[in-house]
Amino acid sequence: MRDIWMDYIKPVWLRLSLQVFTIVWLVACAGWGFQTLWRL
Repeated sequence: MRDIWMDYIKPVWLRLSLQVFTIVWLVACAGWGFQTLWRL
């Protein structure tokens, strides 16, 4: 995922914000999955 941002998005600020968004998204997905498994 990071390589896609590096290759196709030139403005640095946009690239950084997308990387931060990607990290937050992955953490949120992991947390949601963990919570779902915890309830079972």
